[in-house]
Amino acid sequence: MTDRVADARFAESSLLRLDLNVIDALVALLDEQNLTNAAAVVGTSQPAMSATLTKLRQYFGDELLVRIGREFRPTSFARQLLPAARAASVLIRQVLELDAAFDPLTEDRVFRVAASDYAVAALHEPLTTLLRARGCTVTIEFVDMFAGLADGTEALLECDAVVSPLGMGVQGNHTVLYRDRIVGVVDRDNRFLHNGTVDAESYQQMPTIGIRFPGSSTTVVDRWIDDTGPDHRPVVEVLGGLASLYAVSRSDALALVPERVARRAAKTGRFVVIPPPYPLLDLHEALHWHPVRDLDPAHSWLRSTVAAAVVQDEVASSI
Repeated sequence: MTDRVADARFAESSLLRLDLNVIDALVALLDEQNLTNAAAVVGTSQPAMSATLTKLRQYFGDELLVRIGREFRPTSFARQLLPAARAASVLIRQVLELDAAFDPLTEDRVFRVAASDYAVAALHEPLTTLLRARGCTVTIEFVDMFAGLADGTEALLECDAVVSPLGMGVQGNHTVLYRDRIVGVVDRDNRFLHNGTVDAESYQQMPTIGIRFPGSSTTVVDRWIDDTGPDHRPVVEVLGGLASLYAVSRSDALALVPERVARRAAKTGRFVVIPPPYPLLDLHEALHWHPVRDLDPAHSWLRSTVAAAVVQDEVASSI
């Protein structure tokens, strides 16, 4: 048996003719690359998993996993088959559950939403308030951003949704949640601050706090600086956006952050919000998800609920 030349259409059509349990076994085999571990993932025995691998090899006409020394390695066809297999698993489950009504007042489902700490700071309170007011029993769990979101839609299957600004390369479907803009935040005792503002000359002298997020080597602010050309590169970097506020506190440094978070920080009395002396960057914060989740009524509820929480928060803030 030789390696099959990868063909996306062949892979997808072949997968949809398989039983869901077999697809789950295939995903486990290609993820774990170990018969014993794959068997444990799907809850079967090692001999049964070995037999399944033999059948899958015959079905696809490809070795899928080849032994190198004591370990298995996926073939090129298997590596390209894995994303389609994961998507097929999600799609088939959703089709099987189409007739099942989703009730957020009785379900105990946990939705995982990847987001930066900035997005969590903006969404957590209004979302929690809305869920409590409606008496929902579901859980929305925020998790760290992770790598691979700009490489294709496969990464979106690792969670239910991702909150990220447009223009950062996140794939899949999306809906815009709110607009924001980047502003400067300084400590109230910053020596460059005079009458609640900083002039252009002083602004260029201020040390800047840079920000990095898990799974990403660049931020929307980095791209803004590259596009607009202001000579104001970070001199210190911290992991996570909210950490930049701690770095700014009781210093002469500047942090460039979304205005929603900046305004919340300013309410503590410790920080002052200042506009940068060049055109402000507009952000379009969006909720992204894998297209196969469009069929899931529970996911439709998740999207509408997050959007509703944002609207209610904006209404409350305007009063």
